[in-house]
Amino acid sequence: MSQGRRIGPRLRAGFSLALTGLVAVLFVQAFDLGRTAGAVPRWVLGVTLGLLALQALRDARHAMAASRSSPPIIESEPINGVLRRVGATLLGFVCLLAAVGLVGLPAGSALFLGAWLRWRTALSWPGSLAVAAGFGFGLWVLFDVLLGAPLFAGRFGP
Repeated sequence: MSQGRRIGPRLRAGFSLALTGLVAVLFVQAFDLGRTAGAVPRWVLGVTLGLLALQALRDARHAMAASRSSPPIIESEPINGVLRRVGATLLGFVCLLAAVGLVGLPAGSALFLGAWLRWRTALSWPGSLAVAAGFGFGLWVLFDVLLGAPLFAGRFGP
């Protein structure tokens, strides 16, 4: 591991609280979407908010305990490793958005999932592509066929 500044418990708790606040704002704004259109975003954001609140509470407890004791309670990861993981996550998110924008939600998310499964898990290319194709097909069947709610087709989609 590369040496660098370490993220302390107080900074980690601050990040958790900031993210919890952001999701809380999004949760409140989801009520402006209307009863039908906002149902799923409110549900997802509500669950996310609850989990983030638990994480923030855990991080705040660790920060308070660390401030009372002289040695650190948890050995934190070097900040370089954290920044590398955050950068990789953001790059993946941008790639997902680009794929969805170009070929649509079912195909774009399936392409992204196939690549992600190949590079982040031990699955082979055929296995990754099979899982991704099943996911994309299942997404299309669920929304387009069963629910009658067509998904975004993308710039080059049908």
